[in-house]
Amino acid sequence: MKASKLWLWIGTAALTGIGAWVWLSYYAIKDIESPEYNLIEKKGKYEIREYKEYIVAETTVSWTHKDAMNNGFRTLATYIFWGNTSNDSIAMTSPVMEMKSEKISMTSPVMNTKSWDEHLIQFTMPSSYTLASLPIPDSDEVNLRTIPRRTVAVLRYSWYNSAKIIEKKKRQLLSFLELKDVEYNGPVTSAWYNPPLSFPLMRRNEVMVEISL
Repeated sequence: MKASKLWLWIGTAALTGIGAWVWLSYYAIKDIESPEYNLIEKKGKYEIREYKEYIVAETTVSWTHKDAMNNGFRTLATYIFWGNTSNDSIAMTSPVMEMKSEKISMTSPVMNTKSWDEHLIQFTMPSSYTLASLPIPDSDEVNLRTIPRRTVAVLRYSWYNSAKIIEKKKRQLLSFLELKDVEYNGPVTSAWYNPPLSFPLMRRNEVMVEISL
C-alpha cells in the first residue's frame, strides 16, 4: 500500500471514530432529565437562572476531590439502582453536583500531612417523584431533601474537569459577580452533566452560586 493511501485510510478511520464518539456522547444524554429553570440573563458563558424546586439525594464524604467524587458517586448510585427499601431503580438524571466545605487536617505516621476536604455530593431526582414517594435509602449516609426555588449565577465550560480547573472556574465566577456588584450566598457548587467517556468538547461542566437580585 502506498504511503498516501495508508494515510488516507488512517485519516478516514480516525474521522469515523471521532464521529462515532461525538454521536455516542450526544446519544448518552439526549433523554436525561435535568432540573427546570428559566434563563433570566446570558452574557457569553455566564448565565443567570431561576431554578424551580427540585429534590436531591446527597451524601457527605471527607476525602480528596477525586476520591470524594468516586466514593460519593458510588454511594448515591447504589441508592438509585438497588439500595433502597423498595428495591426500585430510579432513573439517572443530570447533573451530578458537588460543593466543598472546610478542610480537615489528616496525618499519618508514614505519609506527609494531607489536606482532606468535606464534599457534599448530590444527584438530582426525577421530577415525577416527591419526597413522600421516593424510596427510602437503605444507607443512613444518603439524605433526601428539597432544594427550594432559587436564583443562581452560572459559568459554563467544556473539556475535562479536575479540582484545579474547578477552583479556577469558581474564582472566575465570583470575580464576575463582584465586578457586577452582585451579592452571592453560600458555597459555589460544581456540576457535571456527562458520562466519564464523553467527547471532551461536548462535555457540559458548570459552577454555580445562589445570588440575590
